[in-house]
Parts: sequence; structure tokens; C-alpha cells
Amino acid sequence: MGKNLVLDVGCGRSKQGDVNVDIDPTVKPDVVADMHHLPFQDKSFNKVFITHAFEHSGNPELLLRELTRVSKTQVTIIVPNALALFYFAIYLITAHRWNAVRSWLYGVGQSPSARHRRIYTPFSLYRFIQREGFRLSVKTKSRWYYRRCMRMLMGILSKISVVFGDEVEATIYLEEAGTN
Repeated sequence: MGKNLVLDVGCGRSKQGDVNVDIDPTVKPDVVADMHHLPFQDKSFNKVFITHAFEHSGNPELLLRELTRVSKTQVTIIVPNALALFYFAIYLITAHRWNAVRSWLYGVGQSPSARHRRIYTPFSLYRFIQREGFRLSVKTKSRWYYRRCMRMLMGILSKISVVFGDEVEATIYLEEAGTN
């Protein structure tokens, strides 16, 4: 593979990388593959990112190892933020209350949605990746429609949602971690 290539894992219809991978052939990715078993050599890509697909993994440890295996320098993981007020409200409404509270308290738990296998907060994603031995930074992001919806629904509380954000972005720095 060439220099500075970016791999988008679980691309869906967005296809933002130089090489885009998804398990669903109907979205027409460049490569159809399971994200847990990527058909690339070690360190094939300068950067790897996965947006709103990591939470669908039943084996996040294996997925994290696979993402870091094919990357030379950095892996960026973006997941929905379970601390976001709107997201948390959905959990309370759609799940058994104990499961939602347990997920919120412990950060990682079974999601009531069949599509999401796990949920993450900024803290639980950081702890999970750090426990796997990687150096990383974590931040939250808010998309414009989320901020607008929160402003309409909760007025002044929308400022809290901007602090928490509706997405968690974790960037793993492989060179600095000594995993070149």
C-alpha cells in the first residue's frame, strides 16, 4: 500500500477514507470484510478510523487489536456518548431501568438496541483503551443537529450537552506508545 493512506472501517455509505471497509456489500465499500478480521498486512495504513461502528462489536478487544495491527501511526474511534442527555433518555425509555442505570453507572453494558452491543462514556472508552496498553486522548463532540435539538428541548441545559457532547472521539497514538 502507498504512503499516508487512510482506512475507514465500518464506512457505511459515508466512505471517508482512501480505502473503505464494510461488511454490508449493499453500501458498495472498496472492500467487503468483517471489521474483526481485516484483509490487510500489518501497518498498511497511516491512519485508521472507525465511526459509529465500534459499539456494534461483540468483541471490542479483538477489534481494537485488529485496528492497531493495520495502522502505522494512529487509530481514531468515534462512538455515541452514553452520557449525552438525549441518548441516556432513550435508554431509560426503551430499556429496563436497571439495565440503563447499570450501563450509565459502569459505562460499558448491554445496550437495549439490538444494533449496539456496548455503550461507552468518555471515561469508559478511555479506561478500556488504556487497559489494553495504548496511549490516547479522548474528547467529546457535538453535531449541529444535536445541539439544536437540545436547545429546543431543554433550553439552558443545552450548554451541558455541549460539554458532554453526543459523540466520544478517542485517538490512539501508536508511534508514541512504542508499538511501531
